Amino acid sequence: MRNYRKFILIALFIAMAVGCTRGGFRPGDGTPTGAVVAPTATSGPDSPVSATAVPTSLPVPVETLASTERAPVSETMVVYAGDDGNLYLYSNRRMAVTRLTSGGGAVDVRVSPDGAYAAYLRDVGEVANEIWLAPTDASGERLLLSAAELSALDPSAFAVAPYVFEWAADSQSILFNTRKALEEGPGLVLFEDLRRIDIGTGAMTTVLPAGSAGGVFALSPDGSKVAFTKATSVHLVHADGTGLMVDIATFPSVITYSEYIYYPAPVWHPDSTAFVIAVPPADPLAIPPGPTDVFIISSGGALTAAGSLDGAEFFGAEAGISKDLQNAAYFRRLGALEENRTELVISDVSGAAPVVVASGEVGAFRFAWSMTGHELLFSQQDAGLFLAQVSGADWMVTELASGVQFETLNWLDDRTFIAWMYQGSGWRLVLGDTGGTMRMISEIADFINPADGRIVIPRP
Repeated sequence: MRNYRKFILIALFIAMAVGCTRGGFRPGDGTPTGAVVAPTATSGPDSPVSATAVPTSLPVPVETLASTERAPVSETMVVYAGDDGNLYLYSNRRMAVTRLTSGGGAVDVRVSPDGAYAAYLRDVGEVANEIWLAPTDASGERLLLSAAELSALDPSAFAVAPYVFEWAADSQSILFNTRKALEEGPGLVLFEDLRRIDIGTGAMTTVLPAGSAGGVFALSPDGSKVAFTKATSVHLVHADGTGLMVDIATFPSVITYSEYIYYPAPVWHPDSTAFVIAVPPADPLAIPPGPTDVFIISSGGALTAAGSLDGAEFFGAEAGISKDLQNAAYFRRLGALEENRTELVISDVSGAAPVVVASGEVGAFRFAWSMTGHELLFSQQDAGLFLAQVSGADWMVTELASGVQFETLNWLDDRTFIAWMYQGSGWRLVLGDTGGTMRMISEIADFINPADGRIVIPRP
């Protein structure tokens, strides 16, 4: 199960340097400088966490503890799994790392909107998961939904496990769907359901039964609607399961050439007025590749065909739409197929005004849109980390780190992000910002572990 989760994390998406003009920049030419400052440690629920030694050769600018000693108005909280499978919390107000759990087995984590809890999936055996809850005050984890309770949803299955899970906007419940855990062999079989569990009472309710929902869903930021997709259609429903609107948009199923069905992922606008999906061509290996179609759907269910992204690749990383629904980032084949090269392109959501911001080997890039949609953070394997920003009618690219591999880029707000950075023989979880400053939160020897974060206004 751990390998399965790591595959999902990989397949799903730091000296200031040069800008670029249209099509003229190629990442990887910067010079390493500086170091990362490691936080101090405090005790968790069971035993103290050892402070991480401060590295001296990481290619990022220095941020000293003294520069952030005043308690900030907001609190940046990052929760991640350590090598022991337990969850740890970093807080910029506490300037420390605290252990939140002691039972191990954490394979995915989501921090609640209010920052009070971390919900996580915990491995049970080789194929099943349970949903657990860890308060961020380190008062101890507790089981929310057991493997036995999940398997009771379909007694004929070898096991039932959570697949996608999200916090409700009020931080009092969690929405999730389920997959059929296979006893052996590859594959992904989803029940296409939607369920909710109350964190106070532990009561589980069915929002939409199996077959009535989709494989991938997204809750609107205001918590009122849920958008979800099936293999050939997109649907919308109120968060309580009422007002279901089916087949708002339909499209051909995407051939994955593997043992899973592809479900386009909805992306909501921050004001909850609309969401977008980008649908790859039916046959991603066709030559020339077909267009990726983009659909914008209002919260009331009105459909707009926004446009097409010509030549967008599917394998490696499908197109990503910015959260303001204005821009798209995607990969486009460069040269002959056997050259195994691609270019990273930014265009508006209709596919117009494409700008090439980087090029390299297929599969070497990761990217993530900021909260505003005006910045694209992207990495290129062994070349470094880069930031593309709107500059008039063009995009300017700045190098944030050189010669280092980054994975699982995750924005916390319009300036702050977390990412796993590989150097030497291990991975380092870093907290960075668009100014090029980074702080090391943790160092692990294992492969990339789950991590999530929130920026919240602390309670008085």
